[in-house]
Amino acid sequence: MKILLFISSLLLLIACSAPEPTEKSDNLWSYTASHHQAVLDQAIKPMINGYNNLLQGFYNQDTIVINAHVNALLSLADSLIAHIDVQDSTQQKRVSTLQSIQSELEAMGLEQTIEGKQKSLSMLSVLLLNYLGDIGFQQNTIYIFNNAANEEQTWFGFAKTARSPYTPLDKAQVTANQILQEQP
Repeated sequence: MKILLFISSLLLLIACSAPEPTEKSDNLWSYTASHHQAVLDQAIKPMINGYNNLLQGFYNQDTIVINAHVNALLSLADSLIAHIDVQDSTQQKRVSTLQSIQSELEAMGLEQTIEGKQKSLSMLSVLLLNYLGDIGFQQNTIYIFNNAANEEQTWFGFAKTARSPYTPLDKAQVTANQILQEQP
């Protein structure tokens, strides 16, 4: 009986001394207003416009248009990387994010099916939101959308409502779930 009491006391002591799980943030991007520089807003604007053109290809399910815009976005990302002076960890992080964007664009270009391209679109959207949040983008309000049926289907735009590029046959407008600039 003493052994059982000792073991249960020991288990209780171990359970009470174990660290409590910390709350994990499920945001894949954050907004840092203190990093804002107007020149960075101007530099990324062509890429955002290219992204919006890419969405048009998804609305029409036109892989030729999608691939053309993928190639244009690859060139823009390459140009942005070439113009970043990597002298500190913040700039290194930005280059790394842009390289991830390039990799996702390359993967999207290699995908043969519209479904595969849609998966890449979601990841591309998250990476671009991450970059826009990191540079403290302020030139336009960025509205973030998630497909209600599938939380992994993310996209963004300048309008509060938009069609989903993941369900192109559904012409209904979806209302944004978040605004990038309101992130803590």
